[in-house]
Amino acid sequence: MIPQRDAESALGRWRAMTGTVAEGEACFSPDLPVFTGHFPGNPLVPGVHQSALILALVRLATGRPGLVLRQVVRCKWTRPVRPGEALLVRASWCQVAEGMLIDGDIRHADGLVAHTGRYEAT
Repeated sequence: MIPQRDAESALGRWRAMTGTVAEGEACFSPDLPVFTGHFPGNPLVPGVHQSALILALVRLATGRPGLVLRQVVRCKWTRPVRPGEALLVRASWCQVAEGMLIDGDIRHADGLVAHTGRYEAT
């Protein structure tokens, strides 16, 4: 299981909305090995994969492929995500002295799936 690699492969089309906001479409393939253990017979996309998805979008939009998630200050998941579901990912960021602050959310057709109150990355 490599959440960042899985998130990068799940992220499809994306676009920069402004210099500090981007959005993209994503779908985690049901064939990912993580789903054999999370959870057998009832697979769910792990929260770490969803967090990695937001970071993957910011990496692409900022042209900083080496950006690393340093701390999750706050994140709230509001519903489970299943493999194969179409997702809309949105992220905003700002540069600070020690790196970057990232806010983001993930939506499904039924509404909000996850909201990050604040990630810190370097």
